[in-house]
Amino acid sequence: VVRDVAYGQIPRASRAEKHRLVAEWIESLASDRSDDRAEMLANHYLSALELAFAAGMQTDELSEHARAALREAADRAFSLGSYAQASKLYGKALELWPAEDPAQPLLVLRRALAAYESGVDVDPSELEQLPGRFLAAGDTEHAAEAEMALCRLTWTRGDGSASGKHRERALELVASQGPTRTKAYVLAEGSRQLMLAFEWDRARAIGREALVLAESLGLDRFRASVLITLGTAQGTTKEIEQGLEIAKQLNDIQQTTRGYNNLSEALMDGGDFVAVGPLYESARDNAQRFGHRLALRWLDAQDGAYRYFVGEWDLALRHLDKYLAEVDSGSPHYMESTARSARAQIRYARGDTAGALEDGERSVAAGRAARDPQALAPLIFYARLLIEEGRTEEAFTLTEEALRGGFIPYYAAYDVASVMSALGTRSESLRFPEVNELWRSLADAVLQGQLVEVADQLGDLGLKPDEAHARLGAARELVAKGRRIEADKQLGRALAFYRSAGASRYVREGEALLLESA
Repeated sequence: VVRDVAYGQIPRASRAEKHRLVAEWIESLASDRSDDRAEMLANHYLSALELAFAAGMQTDELSEHARAALREAADRAFSLGSYAQASKLYGKALELWPAEDPAQPLLVLRRALAAYESGVDVDPSELEQLPGRFLAAGDTEHAAEAEMALCRLTWTRGDGSASGKHRERALELVASQGPTRTKAYVLAEGSRQLMLAFEWDRARAIGREALVLAESLGLDRFRASVLITLGTAQGTTKEIEQGLEIAKQLNDIQQTTRGYNNLSEALMDGGDFVAVGPLYESARDNAQRFGHRLALRWLDAQDGAYRYFVGEWDLALRHLDKYLAEVDSGSPHYMESTARSARAQIRYARGDTAGALEDGERSVAAGRAARDPQALAPLIFYARLLIEEGRTEEAFTLTEEALRGGFIPYYAAYDVASVMSALGTRSESLRFPEVNELWRSLADAVLQGQLVEVADQLGDLGLKPDEAHARLGAARELVAKGRRIEADKQLGRALAFYRSAGASRYVREGEALLLESA
């Protein structure tokens, strides 16, 4: 208190001079300590500037020193992964930076990247002019970095068309560049984006080039990213686990979240759903520890969908409702199609037909906007609801669209087969996409009407809603054949889940079928 009072009694002009002198003294220290003093230097110059301005003094020279010091401190914070602080410091520097200065676009780019890495939803329109400004100055390297930043921002918001265009422009700009950090960044992120678009061959080729470059330049963050991408593209967990460990050592929240997420996907593709719950919990703990909003948003959608599939519907809705409230507030996101699709299934099962159909329609629109093949899976889930509503023609059209690209994610295999079976002869023109042997055999069993065997397999996998759906379908067929004891056994197991999950629609249907079988 004594110090603060004494400081406040010093005239502003004198305080400004003292801060300036301290800053100059810090600058005079040995250059090998520059990293340690960057933010301290910036604070003294900024204080000197503010006080001098308030005292009516000349500030041009102080302003130049302050913005340079702020930029140095921001660069330092960014290199250490202190993205929120870096974004704040870049913002302060930009307040002092002349808009016409050649260095100004780079600070705009750095501030946006720092904000994005810290978990803030950044509006891509803030960067739209940057590639052109860099190219006009002959700076292709930073033009490529700006294009890739736009690729990431638009992809996160679910705009697959814009994202793909920015990705290709970024890759084209670095094609003839030498081995630089920017090229490593663009190749690493380009490989990830191509993997997400299921352009597997290009993703692997560019990823391997990025890995060699990242290793030669000692860029462990990009190395972690590429290992996670390559492991995902190759369907192996070894590289994903290696990338995840590197990311954890670096406290790189985005790559850590990717690592946990992609490892979970690989395990579920192989049928190990039980191991995934703890991975999502670890990812969530890590994101909460760093207060990373974008990572937490992603996990709310991804974990919410997972909890739907394993039958933990109340927990699923807590995650999904929170996530979709943010989307509805005006913050679009890539995972909207997945989140709405999962919530639609729960709403429909619990008797909220109008809410389910609204979520279903919006999941289709969001999936189409994202454009990635995996984002079209919600078309299949919505088609299944439409079949239950008797809207088979619409269901066929959606199924045909979803299968046109020749890909479905593993978790949609049962639904695709169920929809094709329900469509009957209409499905003869549809081709079931390539999936691994586990999911192919399950789909074949559905198409062959072996629903009891399918339900048992789904039960072993832990996919409770799909298991109950298969048992209810099996019971219908058994009742029609007069096999009451077998039908009641399947109904009993289906109803046990539906009652525990509050699935009133299917409870009523199952109980009516139970009476019919009696």
